[in-house]
Amino acid sequence: RDIMSTVIRSAISDENETTASAINGLKSYESEEFDIRLFAFNKGKNFDKIDNNLLGSYNFTFPTSEYLGMENDLVKRFYEKYQNKNHAVPSKYALRGFDVIYDVLVRIVSSESTIKGLEAGISTRLSSIFNYHKKLFGATENNAVHLIQYNKDLKPIILE
Repeated sequence: RDIMSTVIRSAISDENETTASAINGLKSYESEEFDIRLFAFNKGKNFDKIDNNLLGSYNFTFPTSEYLGMENDLVKRFYEKYQNKNHAVPSKYALRGFDVIYDVLVRIVSSESTIKGLEAGISTRLSSIFNYHKKLFGATENNAVHLIQYNKDLKPIILE
């Protein structure tokens, strides 16, 4: 059907209009007996102007290397301590920096060497997830992601 080609174009496009058109086109299938699920390669800015209730109704699912669950007690404590010390709310860069440094330090301390620490598997910190792998020509990269799904209640679910 025509809507499927629009949805596929939207999946590979970061254009606001293309994304909005594709998602609005899905509304015509709601009355039919379809279980509509919306997936994206990332939650880019092209989704910012889409109604979150609509995204939730389609179980919008996307991967991300960073997800901040504000209901998490560790996150709440970090925010409280950061605000007390710096008199400001932490930026996403402050969170990411904390996560990277904390993760590397834990890996070094708990292993014989930095290399073995990096190979220790998946770890999750305040907002980031880490799983380092050595690439073919020597560089090491983090290739872990959270898979986030919105639901009708607009409560994001982290899929494992």
